[in-house]
Amino acid sequence: TIFCTLIAIIVNSVPNRKLIGYSFKAQVVDLIPNLIAAIIMCICVVAVGTIQINMYFSLTLQILVGVVVYLFLSLISKNESFYYLLDMIKSFKHKN
Repeated sequence: TIFCTLIAIIVNSVPNRKLIGYSFKAQVVDLIPNLIAAIIMCICVVAVGTIQINMYFSLTLQILVGVVVYLFLSLISKNESFYYLLDMIKSFKHKN
């Protein structure tokens, strides 16, 4: 999987640099906030999973904690991708 991912990164980053001037370094810098939020969310979800409770309740609680933590981190970090997604959802709701 790691090998395939590295090849995919190369295959996808070369055209981005040539066609739109989006360098690999710029791509990595843009991904760092999302990566940090995902790592923090993962730590919280794993921590909830260590609580000795019913398996189904634990899974439900882990999902809820993951969603809430990621949304909170996206809001406080003013994550552009998150706000773009919110705008898309709002425009979709207004069309229907």
